[in-house]
Amino acid sequence: MHLVPGLRFDKGCKTEGLLIALQRRAEYYAELDAMTPEERAKHDERIAEFKSMLPRPVPIVPEDLRRSLEAVARLNNEMYRWTSCLSYNGSYVGEPEGLFKRNIREIEHILDNCINGKGE
Repeated sequence: MHLVPGLRFDKGCKTEGLLIALQRRAEYYAELDAMTPEERAKHDERIAEFKSMLPRPVPIVPEDLRRSLEAVARLNNEMYRWTSCLSYNGSYVGEPEGLFKRNIREIEHILDNCINGKGE
């Protein structure tokens, strides 16, 4: 059940909890409406001050790490395509120009840079 604005209750919520939440919300908005413009400005200032103390959300995956993971995925895909070609076409023999060694070295280099905090 959605109660506009911003209250949401799912199955299993007690009616008492719903009524208490509605009452608290009504009291809060009544307090806001009863404030003078100076009190409201002070209230808004305190809210802004509190919000400034909260930590800023950081990206879940830093940009450098994301690019590194994409490069590793690209290299893995290149090796996968080559091995798939082997399984479907028995006449395809030999590793093309050190594909595995080159890709593994590049993946190790990317991971070392990530560990050392340098990105890609």
